[in-house]
Amino acid sequence: MGGFSIQNNKLSVGYGYNSRNSVFTADFLTVGASTEYRGYRLSGKFEKGVHESEQRTYAGSKAHREAIHIYVNKTFWNLDLQPRVIFFKTEIEHEGVTKIRDKLTRIELTATTRF
Repeated sequence: MGGFSIQNNKLSVGYGYNSRNSVFTADFLTVGASTEYRGYRLSGKFEKGVHESEQRTYAGSKAHREAIHIYVNKTFWNLDLQPRVIFFKTEIEHEGVTKIRDKLTRIELTATTRF
């Protein structure tokens, strides 16, 4: 994982690779950015992962997963509010055919406080 920041702007990039006992391989990429203006922080993150099975029924099959996260943070009296929208997409590739398995949008509001 690497990244840099200039004043209130941040950029980060991460990559991971995993191989599990010749059962599967997986690649992961994450790119995130954020900026802050007048106490509001806007953040975005893109995640992409490919998981490939290497044994049994699903050998050679790949699951492609993507997610886009958009967050806004604002703190009032030690209460951090974070509305966010997350877009998910999963595609399954099997025997040369790619199908969209899931496409989902999730809207959330989280609140965190300090005591």
